[in-house]
Amino acid sequence: MAPHARQCSGGSMSDDFPPKPADPGRNPDTMAVPLPDDGPSFLLALSDAMRAQSDPAAVVATAARMLANRLDALRVVFSEVDGVLSGWCADDGGTGTGTGGLSALADPIMQDLRSGRIVQAVLDDNAASARPDLAALFRQGARALLAVPVRVQGRLVAHLTVLGHAPCPWPDPQIRLVQEVAGRLWADIMRARTDAALRDSEQKFRTLFDSIDEGFCVLDIIDDPLGGPPDYRFVEVNKAFELHTGLSGIEGKRRSEVSPGLEAPWIEHYAEIVRTGRARRFESHHNDTGRWYDVYATPVGAPDSRQVCVVFQDTTERREREEWQAFLLRLSDALRVEPDADRVADRAMGMLTDQLRLDRCFIAAYRLAEDRADITHQIARGDAAPLPVQVRLSDFQASFREAMTKTLVIDDSPDSEGLSPAEQAFRRDLGLRAAVASTVRAGPGRPLWSMVASTARPRRWSPGEVALVEEAAERTWAAMERVRADSALRHSEARLRAAFSISTVGMLFWRRDGRLNDVNQAFLAMSGFERDDVLGKSWRELTPPDFHDASARFVQEVETTGEGKPYEKQYLRRDGTRWWGLFTARKLDDGYVEFVLDITHRHEAQAALREREDLFSQFGQASQDVLWIRDAETLRWTYLTPAFETIYGIDRSRALSGNNYRNWLDLVLPADRKAANARIRQVRAGEHVTFEYRIRRPLDGQIRWLRNTDFPITDTAGKVVMIGGVGHDITEAKLAEQRLEQSEERLRSAVEVGRLGLWDWNVQTNRVHWSDEHFRMEGYRVGEVEPSYETWAARLHPDDKEATEQALRHAMETHQEYGREFRVMHPDGSVRWLHGRGRFQYDDAGRPVRMIGAMIDTTQRREWEDRQKLLVAELQHRTRNLMSVVRALAERTGSTSVSLADFQDRFGKRLDALARVQGLLSRLNDHDRVTFDELIRSELSAMPATADRVTLEGPAGVRLRSSTVQTLALVLHELATNAVKYGALGQPAARLDITWRLEPPEAQGKPWLHVLWRESGVSMPAEDQIGRGQGRELIEQALPYQMKARVRFDLGPDGVRCAISFPVSGTSGSALRA
Repeated sequence: MAPHARQCSGGSMSDDFPPKPADPGRNPDTMAVPLPDDGPSFLLALSDAMRAQSDPAAVVATAARMLANRLDALRVVFSEVDGVLSGWCADDGGTGTGTGGLSALADPIMQDLRSGRIVQAVLDDNAASARPDLAALFRQGARALLAVPVRVQGRLVAHLTVLGHAPCPWPDPQIRLVQEVAGRLWADIMRARTDAALRDSEQKFRTLFDSIDEGFCVLDIIDDPLGGPPDYRFVEVNKAFELHTGLSGIEGKRRSEVSPGLEAPWIEHYAEIVRTGRARRFESHHNDTGRWYDVYATPVGAPDSRQVCVVFQDTTERREREEWQAFLLRLSDALRVEPDADRVADRAMGMLTDQLRLDRCFIAAYRLAEDRADITHQIARGDAAPLPVQVRLSDFQASFREAMTKTLVIDDSPDSEGLSPAEQAFRRDLGLRAAVASTVRAGPGRPLWSMVASTARPRRWSPGEVALVEEAAERTWAAMERVRADSALRHSEARLRAAFSISTVGMLFWRRDGRLNDVNQAFLAMSGFERDDVLGKSWRELTPPDFHDASARFVQEVETTGEGKPYEKQYLRRDGTRWWGLFTARKLDDGYVEFVLDITHRHEAQAALREREDLFSQFGQASQDVLWIRDAETLRWTYLTPAFETIYGIDRSRALSGNNYRNWLDLVLPADRKAANARIRQVRAGEHVTFEYRIRRPLDGQIRWLRNTDFPITDTAGKVVMIGGVGHDITEAKLAEQRLEQSEERLRSAVEVGRLGLWDWNVQTNRVHWSDEHFRMEGYRVGEVEPSYETWAARLHPDDKEATEQALRHAMETHQEYGREFRVMHPDGSVRWLHGRGRFQYDDAGRPVRMIGAMIDTTQRREWEDRQKLLVAELQHRTRNLMSVVRALAERTGSTSVSLADFQDRFGKRLDALARVQGLLSRLNDHDRVTFDELIRSELSAMPATADRVTLEGPAGVRLRSSTVQTLALVLHELATNAVKYGALGQPAARLDITWRLEPPEAQGKPWLHVLWRESGVSMPAEDQIGRGQGRELIEQALPYQMKARVRFDLGPDGVRCAISFPVSGTSGSALRA
């Protein structure tokens, strides 16, 4: 029979995997068809074999091989759609792979598979001739085709194809078996891929876990059943964890076992992460390690998991670097403003000591040739003994040898190798247990200076601390050198300015290109040029052509030797005329400086001697300054102008005779003589000098001040042959300066003695100057604040602020004088009265530009005024009370007297007692202080009382301040008077108990006296009968105000109870000890 092909196709399959059965009557791919008898055992063996494979390709190869053996198939191929084709070929034993499925499965077959239908066919010649796709399989030896789809969620994902040897249809049980194999194969492929992906992920995670620098751990949070702080167990840690914390072998252990001292915030963070399920990042300090960590922690696992994954890194060094960098910035800023090298060193050592918590810091300057080091600066904490000012370097050979080449670091001096016994003893005696010495060097083996930081206890210096000391040393050295250089520069500039200002010597600064860069006023006066006209000109433009050669030789000499010998030449003035100058020059780094004396007159005199002498004589005659010339060798005057006679009071002929230099020195005051002589000798040596000195005129003994400008005059060889000078009488200017200084001193004394506060207010810029007393009046320390209108207004009392400022504005607007008394509040709460007066100054447009004023403190006057008012009122009240007391004394004495004589005797004695109380009020001297027991007894002795009804209890000798005696006597008198009128001293059945005690003073304070006036057994009248008069106001208001007392006054049902506490004299110590 000729081969033929027959395609058996089943019905549609469901979109879910595994496929559901279609019509079992015709479709061999139905799921209702039973498996072959050995099908279950085969599938079980297949599952075990595939599960043993970890690689997806091995899973496919195993399934293909076992299914091919089971069905005696030519080939079994598993194809993923758009994936990898894998299978097993029975004829050659190989496994084929490809992409996109079997190439022989054409579109019609794939369409059936995508629709979920099983495809099977018998391959013969007819089928091969009718279908090119089947012909390819036929040529490969296949005689039967079975293709089973694998679908997931309705989409074709793979198919399993079996090619058979025999040209016959596939039995339904075999089709059912292939379906089962396809489903299980897909599931195992997914399982193998998931396992492979998981293994790959775990491998990557483990590689990352072990290689990262950050510490990593997984914690299992454990709640405390008793409600205390939770604990946690270390589930897993990486190597970096051990490096960061120093903890090893802790997996499985609890935190409470390995780190019991962990700070609470760490535990709270982890507990909060578990509670909220949200990750958290924080930075915290760990006490056990002494380190700082940046921590990121996140929950891991299921929602109910209590595990936390923690990643952290040690930020201690970063924080230290940031802290030290900030310190170095502060150090540089601080050193930049210090005015001298000593202040720089002290400031640097102090800041470094605070930053590193040092016990001592010092600077040593090396003197190698002298085998010593000078301790130039040092600072120490506490009572540490100071270092010696010098040490011998040979006693510190080991330390110095190391300091020669590098920074010396000693963690503990007894443990340091190579230290000599002398050095160990030195370090032990001075508490230099640990130290870092950073050395500044000028080159190898050339140490200049070391900064040493030390502690009295062993200390392991971190690299960062060593680097900090090194950087601080370098910056300190640089800052000290800078301020020294600045100081030298300032002094040099000052000398240059002084020389530049000499009015008789011209100075010219030339650039290297031969053009003028700067000149002084003296040269401008010599040449007639304006500064802008002459700057930039070359020496050739200022020199007549006939002097160009000489000038060129002079320039060459200066360039070659660094300076030029003085020489004479003519210069051109601005108007084209010529003048003679004596020039000399010196080479500078960036050009040349040239000095010139105008010697035109000398040359003109040589040309026409008489005319020169006449002109010079006229000049000398007219000049109010002394012009003179000395012989450079003998220093005697050879020429003097008439002004000499006016200033010195000596005839010129007399002055020019004899050893006139010696005579001149005798005229100079002894205090100035040595300096004047030295200046003249400087000029003779070739210098130009200007100096001031005093002379005493022999004519009238008057002292005159002179300012001399002296200069050398040389011959053509450059030798100083004469000395010229100008003497200017500056007596009046000096006297004016002295008067000004005296006036300023008088003003300063007046301000200080009068305690005036002065202000000067620039209204336009709001810049204000206050005197020192003004600061104190406002409650500020001198210089504490920047004075301004706002600073002044901020101290004004709230009740006076608006009116005071309004008065100031009114004075400004109306051009009137400002005068106002107001209160200010000090930071301690005290209130001071000030009286200010001031006056505005205005510009031409009438705008205020300045205000000057003064203030005085009127607080004491105010207090005395208030005290005076109170005393007047109290005097009136006390007079009325005194009359009441006298009346009561008279009535009580009269009612108990048996005769007029008896009345007179008893009444007189009581009046005497009352007078004694009044007498106590006038005892104001410190050496005669009134004591409290004396005051109370004197007061009670004047009252109509009996000793059996009054009890006094308290220490004797409690001295009262003079300022409190009068007020306290009035209060006691008031209490006693009221007791006579209404209370215990006026009723036989009543009692009066007076007790007092002295409370010791607190620090910087005074003792306090506590007094209790207590009446009992009193038949009290109605309160409206007693009233609330001045007596009670005195007790409840005057005492707190005048004596800073604490008062409590109560009208009880059986009498008055009054408690008074107030500060007393600090000299009451004997009463306190008693």
